[in-house]
Amino acid sequence: MLGLSEATGVQRLSIARFLNESQSLRLDCADKLAAHFGLVLVQQGAE
Repeated sequence: MLGLSEATGVQRLSIARFLNESQSLRLDCADKLAAHFGLVLVQQGAE
């Protein structure tokens, strides 16, 4: 998790809490993680 945190700039504790389902991610953090994994976030139903 440390490597992912360093690569994305998302705090390790935020990632851990998200993975443990004890906290959601802020949208800016989710966007950074998505970009790291090559994902694009889009709104459902967006045209």
